[in-house]
This record gives sequence, structure tokens and C-alpha cells, in this order.
Amino acid sequence: MTNFYNSMFSFVRNRLGMVETGNPSSLTNKMVRRICGTFPKFCNWYLKFMSDSHPEVNNAESIGKFLTHYPAGCSIKTLQHLTQLEGSCGFGYFDYGVEENWKRYKSLAPPQYPINLIRVPIALVVGQYDLIVNPETVKWFNNQLEYCGNDKT
Repeated sequence: MTNFYNSMFSFVRNRLGMVETGNPSSLTNKMVRRICGTFPKFCNWYLKFMSDSHPEVNNAESIGKFLTHYPAGCSIKTLQHLTQLEGSCGFGYFDYGVEENWKRYKSLAPPQYPINLIRVPIALVVGQYDLIVNPETVKWFNNQLEYCGNDKT
């Protein structure tokens, strides 16, 4: 599935020229509030599909307001990079393909981010039912930061 999404985002970026998605406006905010007020089950389904595997723990009265800001706008390249990271065993730079990687990184594959060089405190937060980032990934990242003197709490 990761290859499908990576290909889809590459097509959207490179062939359709679309560089951003999910940029909410006041009109979409009003529409979302009205839809969620009228059809709260639809908004729960949307949240479940996007990131929340247990919508029953959500505050039903807040969903409409929440969805006016979620998903916030982001670049298509960021979404493509996230799909690349999902299928990898590390935390690497954007993968442009062998030829472009060589031009940019002087390497066939993108290099890994030097997490061990981070020298500032970081708070890591993950939800119990989060579908975007799982607790194991956060635990792995936290272990990488441990070498930097970060507190494990």
C-alpha cells in the first residue's frame, strides 16, 4: 500500500502540479461545522478513516470544531515523504529516486537524519488509538534521543 500512495503523491505533485492540500478556509470551516452538526456519524467515520481508530472516545460536541482545523494544510511532498518513511526501517531524507538522490546526496539512497545530534529537549506525544503514529515508532524515536541525554519521562 505504501508504494501505491508514494506513486499517487508523486503523480499529483509532478504531473498535476498540485503542491498543497487541506488548506481550510472560512467557507469550508462553516460547511464542516454544519455537516458535523447534522451528521456526526459521518464526521466520526472521517476521523476514524484519517487517524482515530476509536472515535467513541471523542467528544462529539467538539468534532465539528476540530475538523475545521484538521487536516491543516500541508504539502503533497510532505505526504509523499511520510509514505516513504512508513515503509522504511529508519528516518531518512526524501527519496527522489536513484538518479536525483545521487545529484542531491551523492548517494543512491537518501541519508538518514542524524537524530543522535539533536541537543534540545523534545516532548513526544502519541495517542493510544492513533493511526498516524504508533507507540512503537515513538518508542524507537525516543530510544534514539536517549543517546542525546534526553530524559525518558
